[in-house]
Amino acid sequence: MFRFDHAFLKNLGLDSMQDEEQQSLLEHIYKELELRVGIRLSEEMSDELLNEFGKLDTNSPDALSWLKNTRPNFKEVIVEEQRKLRDEVLAEKDRILSSNQ
Repeated sequence: MFRFDHAFLKNLGLDSMQDEEQQSLLEHIYKELELRVGIRLSEEMSDELLNEFGKLDTNSPDALSWLKNTRPNFKEVIVEEQRKLRDEVLAEKDRILSSNQ
């Protein structure tokens, strides 16, 4: 796994953006990652499991433990979605830079 941070943007050549724009882009990427991972993980869950997970605080150790037991491949899903997002951001690099000038 890798982190979506300022070093990530620098590696993609997006470090010329203003700090506020970088932060906004990072927040957008992170929210998109959460959404995509959530969709992927929920695709194979029954309604009962979805309800069970919905009752957990997603930032708690209980949620992580629940995912490890219920969706043992959750880390692979996260990595796959991170790579997809990284590739999409890289493909849109020129557009992102031009819209922030």
